[in-house]
Amino acid sequence: MSNQGTGDGAPEAAKWEAIGRLSTGIAHDFNNILTSLKGYSELLMEGLPDESPFRRHAERIHKAATRASVLIHQLLSLSRRQVFDPRPVQLNTLFEQLLPVLARLLGADISIQTTFDSTLPPVMADAGEVQQLMLALAVRAREAMPVGGVLRISTERDGTSARVVVADSGGELGERETPFGPSRGKGISLMSFEEMIRQSGGTFESSGTGSENRLTISLPGLVDLDGGVPSDRAARTLSSQTVLVVEDDEAVLEFVVFILGKRGYQVLSADNAYKAQDLFVEHGKPIDLLLVDVVMPNVNGTVLAEKLSQLQPRMKVLFMSGYPGDSVDRFGAVSGSGRYLQKPFSPEALIEKVTALLNES
Repeated sequence: MSNQGTGDGAPEAAKWEAIGRLSTGIAHDFNNILTSLKGYSELLMEGLPDESPFRRHAERIHKAATRASVLIHQLLSLSRRQVFDPRPVQLNTLFEQLLPVLARLLGADISIQTTFDSTLPPVMADAGEVQQLMLALAVRAREAMPVGGVLRISTERDGTSARVVVADSGGELGERETPFGPSRGKGISLMSFEEMIRQSGGTFESSGTGSENRLTISLPGLVDLDGGVPSDRAARTLSSQTVLVVEDDEAVLEFVVFILGKRGYQVLSADNAYKAQDLFVEHGKPIDLLLVDVVMPNVNGTVLAEKLSQLQPRMKVLFMSGYPGDSVDRFGAVSGSGRYLQKPFSPEALIEKVTALLNES
């Protein structure tokens, strides 16, 4: 009995390490699947009229995939396996782009009312985390208003800070101890997002009466810094450039190639590093951007990027992965930089990231 105190420590640590590796692998596979599900369902919705029953089917697929991605994201955040990548962000622009997705997630019986302050300063935050937070709030609001209601989103300048208020019209939400927090074992916990807001130097407060329940977020503003996405003019200028996409998941590869090609980029694609090297040489012209999956069989994305960059130093590199940030960092510490795209990502997020990187001097 006296030897168990120290003897069991190593097996216990090994067990949790094994569980961590398993959860990381599962997250990777799910994120690849969700990239395809969310991406293709968005493309279907774009091509179907509002009255089509098939559009409603596509919306349901997208809604389910969104909820799944929120769950995966939060599980990884709670286990500290999700990378935090703060960059200048214009919250008004971010929310406006997210509104169609929120509307599909909430359904026709819940309306969205917005009031955006045009003087809102940009903030330093992780845009992906902010989007996931809004999606999680929408899921909670949907649960709180089973017979319909109103979700209000507003922004306002508070001195040098940017304040965001999200409120819904009550229902079950009034029965919760904290309006947007855990409730009776159902829904999505927002504990991980409280940590994200603290990392951004902000505050997170919830309150409610039942008739209106709200969450208020305050983030420090950036002075004289334009954190918006690149303009359409800049995007059109860049759309003649060449992108080499390397991804071992067939569905994700086809999705990325389609989106970039639709935007006007010249796209070359390969499903492994060896084919990518051959294609790079055969092309014989400059590659403006290498978009490469980090973890691939035989030769990983960071090794490939290093080899190709030696041949063409001016080529930009954008990494993507379904693995969480700390696992990706083992392959070259790329997740904390602006050269990383976490799966699952939307068509808009892909284009914005590619355009922003190509627009850098």
